[in-house]
Amino acid sequence: MLSQFFILSPRGDAMVSKDFRRDLSRRTHETFYRLVRFWRDEEEEEEDARDVVGGDGASTSAKRGAPAAFHRDGVNYMHIKASGLYFVSTTTSNASPSAVLELMHRLARLVKDYCGALTEEAVRRNSTLVYELIDEAMDYGYAQTTSTEMLRERVCNEPVEVGNGLAGRLVSAKVDSTKIGAGALKASQKVETMLKNNLGMKVNFPTKAAINLMNAASVASGVNRVSSGATQKSVVSASSATTRDEIFVDIIEKVSVTFDSNGDVVTSEINGHIQVRNFLQGENTKVKVALSEDMTVGGKGAGGGSNYTGVILDDCNFHEAANLDHFEIDRTITLRPPAGEFSLMHYRSANDFTPPFRLSAVVDESIPYKVGVELKLYADFPANHTCTALVVSLPIPKTAIGATGRLPKHVASGSQHVMYDDADKEIVWQFKKLAGGSEHQCSVQISLQTERIPNVRRAIGPLALSFQIPTLCASALSVRYLQVIDEPSTSRLRDAPPRNPHRWIRYLTKSSSYVVRV
Repeated sequence: MLSQFFILSPRGDAMVSKDFRRDLSRRTHETFYRLVRFWRDEEEEEEDARDVVGGDGASTSAKRGAPAAFHRDGVNYMHIKASGLYFVSTTTSNASPSAVLELMHRLARLVKDYCGALTEEAVRRNSTLVYELIDEAMDYGYAQTTSTEMLRERVCNEPVEVGNGLAGRLVSAKVDSTKIGAGALKASQKVETMLKNNLGMKVNFPTKAAINLMNAASVASGVNRVSSGATQKSVVSASSATTRDEIFVDIIEKVSVTFDSNGDVVTSEINGHIQVRNFLQGENTKVKVALSEDMTVGGKGAGGGSNYTGVILDDCNFHEAANLDHFEIDRTITLRPPAGEFSLMHYRSANDFTPPFRLSAVVDESIPYKVGVELKLYADFPANHTCTALVVSLPIPKTAIGATGRLPKHVASGSQHVMYDDADKEIVWQFKKLAGGSEHQCSVQISLQTERIPNVRRAIGPLALSFQIPTLCASALSVRYLQVIDEPSTSRLRDAPPRNPHRWIRYLTKSSSYVVRV
């Protein structure tokens, strides 16, 4: 099926390169990276030529990236981008693109399961392990198996874990306040001594009293917290005696919303999935996940019609290991979770929901050679949630000389930033953090070459938003409880202490296509 397989860094370096059939050049990955980085198809070239001839400055062609599968000079390229890395396959045969892309996703998941994290550093430090995984998963370009559990018996190399620093230990210290607090204190003293002896630096790390105070506050709050890098560990990193018995369940939703120029919603959709990362020990372990009781699928059970206030999903599908015998009764899912990361459930909802952001734009054409745009942003979600990495982009006319953005004087330094990107001809408005229920404004001044541009509104925009909101679920879907069931096993000692596995649940809402027309 496949001729070659590559894992490329964001700069195009080939960190992993496998040539199965030796029927293509070894420099194929360089050709692929050039094509993707400077992608131009025939349709875009024709549109640009028409824009030059027309000359009205209102180019309607949007900047598009390379498709997941394309053909160039007799070679079929198929790729995905995961965590900034390119997983690329090449072939000269007429292979099914959907099958190859699914294979790329599964290989990316394998690398993450065994390396602990899907980053450039993790792949480089575990290159030998990754090559062994590819050799076992594929033979002469044909897929053999992509099961994490089946490959555990065949893979011999041990992973080199990355990203397990002092900060992660301090954040997750609530698990065992005495033991982990002491470990963090020893680690901080060791680092402090090393820096002082080698570099002459005096660094003040948390004292033992400070660590105990942090642990007490964590327990008193009643909210268990863990570091964001807690899931970045390999499924085969250590023995059962040293690996924590835990499971992570994430409800991740991607929101797609389109607003018209009046601020009314034209289209809205939520695409979500429940992602599980399993580090539970024992072969006879079962997991029971209980979802919202008021959830309906395909409108079944929503007898009130449009007045129904529960969670409404248009369709959903489940992992092959999921047992749905009681799903229609009490919305519970039982399964024996496979090791590593997998998607328990995918779902889609096109019903009305409250978009997390409202954005309006008022265009002022009263000044010659200038166009003013007043932007007003409202965070329409509860104040106990905080949005991170919000970016608002406003494209300006292609024939404009430039643009400037101005924020109100009361805005705190470092909380917001507005700039003009001349390469992409757009204004970029960035937020470091944004609390729910807050309102923000930004004034944009666009400089023109001519006194007026006909139909200037068509040449400006549309506005696009990119964001992430942790702890928020736009569809209101929730996990009522997460139960770990340990079935009796003959290999388990009678006097062994009862299991107390750690169970973590996280919610995340992020943008997929969030567009506001001007």
